[in-house]
Parts: sequence; structure tokens; C-alpha cells
Amino acid sequence: INAEYMGSYQMFFESSFTFAPSTLKGVKDAGSVERDTLRYQASLGYALFFSNALFLALTLFFQFYFLSAFDKRVNFCLSILLAAALVYWFAQANERTVQKKRAA
Repeated sequence: INAEYMGSYQMFFESSFTFAPSTLKGVKDAGSVERDTLRYQASLGYALFFSNALFLALTLFFQFYFLSAFDKRVNFCLSILLAAALVYWFAQANERTVQKKRAA
């Protein structure tokens, strides 16, 4: 698995998951722990789905449209690398956007 692609999972996940501040600092009841766990699972599921769907769409686009004139081996290698690089770039752009929103 490409290291950049795994990094995009982490970026999408971290940008979509943040804990809501609790009403009493340091004190969490069972309900808030369950809500945090559900938010964690939902954010992870969203990050995995979005990253995989984007990677698949970009790979198919590069293989069948953009690089179809190249040799099959070159087509395969470049389409995978370009798709992984673009997913990673989108994840970084998403993270920068989320950080700007948090700062504002």
C-alpha cells in the first residue's frame, strides 16, 4: 500500500473528526463516551469511503481515458501513481480548508 495513500486516510479522518468540548472539563459520562465513539466510527467510515471512491474514479479515468494510448505497463503504473498523488493532494487541501475554518 502506498504510504502517501495511507496518509490521505489519516488527513481525511482527522479533518472530519474532532471531539466536541465537554460541558465539564475532565468529566465524561457514559453517553458522551458513546457519542464520541460513534462520531469516531462515522468519521473513519466517511474518510475510508471518500478516499477509496476518489482513488477508484481517478484510476479508472487515467487508465481508460487519459493514458489509454500508452503501453499497458506504463498505463498501469502511471494511473496508480497519479491517482494516489491526487488523492493525497485533495486530502491536504481538505485539511488546510478545515484548519482555516477552525481558525476563523
